[in-house]
Order: sequence, then structure tokens, then C-alpha cells
Amino acid sequence: MKFIFFLLIMVIGLSGCGHSQLESMIFDNISEVREFVLFGEDEKLSASLMCGRRESDYVINGYHTSLVDFGVVTITLGDNVTKDFKRAQYILYVGTEIYKGDFEINPYDETLVADIKKIIDKSENVSVDVILDKEKISSLKLKNVDKDWIITCNDCINILSKTYKKELKSLIRDGEFWGEVYVKIITDRKAQDVKNFFFYANVVGRSGENLSMVICPFTGEVLASNCNINLS
Repeated sequence: MKFIFFLLIMVIGLSGCGHSQLESMIFDNISEVREFVLFGEDEKLSASLMCGRRESDYVINGYHTSLVDFGVVTITLGDNVTKDFKRAQYILYVGTEIYKGDFEINPYDETLVADIKKIIDKSENVSVDVILDKEKISSLKLKNVDKDWIITCNDCINILSKTYKKELKSLIRDGEFWGEVYVKIITDRKAQDVKNFFFYANVVGRSGENLSMVICPFTGEVLASNCNINLS
């Protein structure tokens, strides 16, 4: 009787291991995770600070490599601000720490971007000064946007693995996960809706497989998904 009970315990334990093993493999193959974002705006511009970890070489090829910290400041200039400037700079205040540098122009959407290469303490008071050609045009306080969110980046992995369990398991070959994972906080800049954020989870396989999902952080609802992993 004791032996039968022991076997039942083993069966129950093993039946729960498959999913947790899959999730562990997914976590071990994350190539980018955006952990949190701070945001602020005025009549001239909007500013965000996105912090997390990503690959040092950042090549989307299905292979996970070592990660580094990032803290990307992004500035979206309003229509009432001249774009005819030669130099754009920032001063970022995080508690008693100060970060200074030059912005680069993102060729995709013409935002100003700079990476302080650090995950800050988001509980600190954070603000940013934006300087164009040595003239400070704005000073913004940045606030955490996730106070009303009910899910985190880790929850996105759980949702992803439960929704596409079979498809993701098909990427496990010879005990190795043949893919890399991205969990991002995104916004629709083309629609100028820079305050409305979403989670975007994406898996890229080594043979061209692709799986993606957009998740509402306020409800955990999957708003859109796409999967081209063939199980046949």
C-alpha cells in the first residue's frame, strides 16, 4: 500500500513537471525583458524611461546570449517644438544620482533616445531635463505607470506558455529550447498614444518559427496573438 501511494505521488509530481520545465526553459532563453517604464509629459514633449535587460549583441536569430542592463530615455517632441536643432542632450535625476549625455535620433520614428545602461530604483524621485542646442526646453517628473497593472513580465511568460504549450514544447530538441524570448512594454507611437502601454511577448525560433502575443497589463487579457509554428 505504501508503495502504491509512493507511485501516486511520483506520478502527480511528474505530471506537474512538464509545464514548469517549459517555463524554466523560456525564462532561461529570454533575450530581452522590459521590466518597468516611467512616464511624464507637458505641452512640449513626452518622456519615458524604460529599464530592463537585453542581449549585449542583440541579434534576433533564435539564439539566446548573455544579457546586459539598460535604461533607455525616449523623448517624443510635440508639433510645437522645432526639429531644426544640431544637438540634443539630457540630464536625468534619479534620487541623488545624475546621468548626463547626448541623445541620438531614432530613424524609425524620429524620437530622441539615450541609454544610461542601468536599471534604476523606480521608487526614487526621477526627473529629466531636455536640452536642445544648449537651451533647456523642458523639465519633467517621471512617474511609474504600472501602479494599476495586475500582471508583470513573469505573468506574460505564464500566459504565453499556457496558451501555446504544445507549440513551445515543439521547440525543445535534444533537451534544449531552440528559440529566444522577448517580453516588452510597448506603446503605439504611430497613433500618438504614448501613454497607453501594453505587454508584447514574442518567441523567435532558430528555423524561422515565430509566436507573438499582445497582452493588456490592466486585465491580463490577450488582445492579439499570432503563431506560425507548425505542429504537423
